[in-house]
Amino acid sequence: MDQVFIRQALRSELERHGYDVGGDTVSLRGDVYVRGTGDLAAALFEFKQTADEACVTMYQGRWLDHLPPRFAVLPASERGHAALDMLTQSGLSVLFYEHDGEMVRFLELPDALALFKNLPR
Repeated sequence: MDQVFIRQALRSELERHGYDVGGDTVSLRGDVYVRGTGDLAAALFEFKQTADEACVTMYQGRWLDHLPPRFAVLPASERGHAALDMLTQSGLSVLFYEHDGEMVRFLELPDALALFKNLPR
């Protein structure tokens, strides 16, 4: 699966909803974030191919409630994977997508948008 295509699709979808979107250009990991007020992020998105990969690279203990939401963006085929419990119990969120070869659909995107913090009023 082409992660660049998935990242661009999410970026476009967030911009369509009116959000100011940035990308990780320093570490070249390809993360996407929504810009909030000042220097604060409103949400962070990391693109992973499996739930196991997300656990290995994203789990860092407890994600604190005052921090912007951090999402593991995963294929819908990973839904129900046992490793997701560790992520969600640590305070991280999951955004699943379906990709049919041409289009990407982000499942439960409205629920994810409701979690954003530090947005301009």
